[in-house]
Amino acid sequence: EIIRTHCRNIEIFPSEIFLKNRRISDEYYTVIFPSFNAFNFDKSVFEWSNLLPDCPGHIDTIVLSKDKLAAIPQEEGIFHLKEQAVHIIVTDAVKTEIESAGLEGVKLAELDVS
Repeated sequence: EIIRTHCRNIEIFPSEIFLKNRRISDEYYTVIFPSFNAFNFDKSVFEWSNLLPDCPGHIDTIVLSKDKLAAIPQEEGIFHLKEQAVHIIVTDAVKTEIESAGLEGVKLAELDVS
């Protein structure tokens, strides 16, 4: 419910997991979050990707761009970075709800914005 409340442009699909052509689970969902440019290339600490030109590869420190964040619609409180889809970004309001709900398996880290 937290995700649907804070993310308007999300896609959720029931998913099955197969191993060696045998279904081992059908209790999972694939979640596709919207993506936005928010990465501050000047202030983040990262190495360039060897596979994707103009994209960060390994990231040591993420710094978000204040200007780019301002362009993201307020109803999109959960999204991934278009520059690197590995990290899911949440607003403070979403972080508070996740912590209050006691969700397990979620690691939250505060990011700098400048």
